[in-house]
Amino acid sequence: MLEFAPTAAVNRGHDSLHEDVIGLRLLCLYGLKGAAAYLEHARVLSQTDEAVYGEYHQIMAWLGTDPVDLEPLLNTSMQIGLMNYKIMEMLDKGETDTFGHPEPTQVNVKTVKGKCILVSGHDLHDLEKILQQTEGLGINVYTNGEMLPAHAYPELKNTHT
Repeated sequence: MLEFAPTAAVNRGHDSLHEDVIGLRLLCLYGLKGAAAYLEHARVLSQTDEAVYGEYHQIMAWLGTDPVDLEPLLNTSMQIGLMNYKIMEMLDKGETDTFGHPEPTQVNVKTVKGKCILVSGHDLHDLEKILQQTEGLGINVYTNGEMLPAHAYPELKNTHT
């Protein structure tokens, strides 16, 4: 496994390639990882788009060729950013269709005595399931900063909290 690791490392070639090439490859890779997470959150909320999936896979396949030219890498990083706008639009539609339009909401930031669960991440669907499963059990459900917007969705705050 250790022999194979250098060929599979995300920063492979770091000893022979310019640091900007490695940096742009990683920017693209991490951008795609974030896109994948949000695509999955959108899919769970019944939002899919074959064109976006195709673009995602095309970029991933190209990145797998280990490109070394800076301009195409930079252009691809920008393409990933634009693709993420489409993905966020899908996610927003799924969240508002499911949980209502967000509205200004005051959030309690003080602890409450008793058992609790901390929910982190961005998956409102999972949060909804946890709220449903803990309803009436005296278990306090807390969120971290990433999940703070969840408090503004009417269906989450009114029905399950």
